[in-house]
Amino acid sequence: MTPTAQFMELPSSFDNYTRLGWYLVPIAPGSKGPKTTGWQIKENCITDATRIPNGYGAGIAHAYSGTMSLDIDDWDVAVQTLGFVGIDLPALCSASDAVMIHSGNPGHAKLIYKMPFGLVLPSKKCVHTTTEGIKKNWIGFRCATSDGKTVQDVLPPSVHPLTQRPYQWAGNGHYSQLPLLPGELLAYWRS
Repeated sequence: MTPTAQFMELPSSFDNYTRLGWYLVPIAPGSKGPKTTGWQIKENCITDATRIPNGYGAGIAHAYSGTMSLDIDDWDVAVQTLGFVGIDLPALCSASDAVMIHSGNPGHAKLIYKMPFGLVLPSKKCVHTTTEGIKKNWIGFRCATSDGKTVQDVLPPSVHPLTQRPYQWAGNGHYSQLPLLPGELLAYWRS
């Protein structure tokens, strides 16, 4: 079971994000990722929301925005596995300052955090093998590539290509005041 989503009002434009100092990448309609060459390089990211073409969505360039996401692809496995190392995923999702991006995809969740000042870490995917022998991502720590370029996550109100619904902000916190990445998640990421 995924966390119960408490939704917040969508921003009226991507300007709200650039005013926070976030770097953005344009996301073409019907896509979850950027299509332009070199989008992951800082100089090619957008800091002026008027540069996002009409009808396009936007993603946050984590490495340049000082942010990261904890991308949960298998809720049950994530809760159990993180629980073994003392990390309470349901408590993180229900924290008073929790900020999440909700895609409407069952069994998935995405927490967004500020990185400790100046810290940029390579993204890491954690994989498990199902009873059918299939390798499956259960959680991902998303910030940068191994060579320090950015990765991105799609921001509300961009439209999810599968659900055809806008991504939504969820959680008890607000995207304009992201919580700092908890120390136990940082330690697990680094391990």
